Amino acid sequence: SKVKKENLRREASRERAGINTIHRILRDSTDAQGILTLARLRDNLAAEGIAEPTAEQVVGSAEEEGVVHRSGQEQWRWLA
Repeated sequence: SKVKKENLRREASRERAGINTIHRILRDSTDAQGILTLARLRDNLAAEGIAEPTAEQVVGSAEEEGVVHRSGQEQWRWLA
């Protein structure tokens, strides 16, 4: 059925999100002042049905790449 196919497609995409999707979610999780919070990132990943990578893994990678730096408790500021 059409519903079953859609559910299977969603399940497959949930397993591992693509880099473009992750970048979009990172931007969507950033407020007007350029602050990215772990809570917003978690909410947005969950809303997209993404379990992997976790919010912590996403932020960790962004920190390693020098894209964001920690600016407070569970929050980061964009550098790029």
